Amino acid sequence: PAPMPALVAIYVAGADGANPHQVSTPPHGWEDHYPTWSKDGKTVVFERDRSTDPAGPSKLVAVDVATRAERLVYALPAWAPSGGIPKLSPDGSQILFTYWCVFGGSCPAASHSARNARLATVPSTGGAAAVLPLTILADSPGWSPDGTQVVFRCHTSRGRNNLCTSSPDGTNLKRFPWPLGSAHPDWGAHP
Repeated sequence: PAPMPALVAIYVAGADGANPHQVSTPPHGWEDHYPTWSKDGKTVVFERDRSTDPAGPSKLVAVDVATRAERLVYALPAWAPSGGIPKLSPDGSQILFTYWCVFGGSCPAASHSARNARLATVPSTGGAAAVLPLTILADSPGWSPDGTQVVFRCHTSRGRNNLCTSSPDGTNLKRFPWPLGSAHPDWGAHP
């Protein structure tokens, strides 16, 4: 018989590794990635995408950790397969995400177009997405601890990636000079 596909779901455990348990339930053929916690520890938001090659559609989903009840927050458009990488804002009101496909060789070439190299927010309760009006192409976002800035991987005209920060409204853009190889920058504990 053919081997069963791996279940890629969101699990939680105590800080000491005790009591690991599954909290998300992806349908057959889907996988759950990139969990981000709410400040109160009651909700996890994550990216749900198709386990296909090439990459397929994706969604931002929230799950109540205690009840395992899931709700759709945002379905990414068809032109953004495997986009997502959600990050909850420090106050829990917004989810920052990208339209960029991060699954390398399984991403269709069109998913790495300028249209996809953008960041957006959506209310954590669901609704319409708002694209950040950045003057540079971007992916892989994160929030500063106080929510006044975002950090992300930015793309230069020379095909290199750098670390960038800006205000959530796209102003105060700062591009750091060193090349960035990782796709997932994050902010430390200090603003």
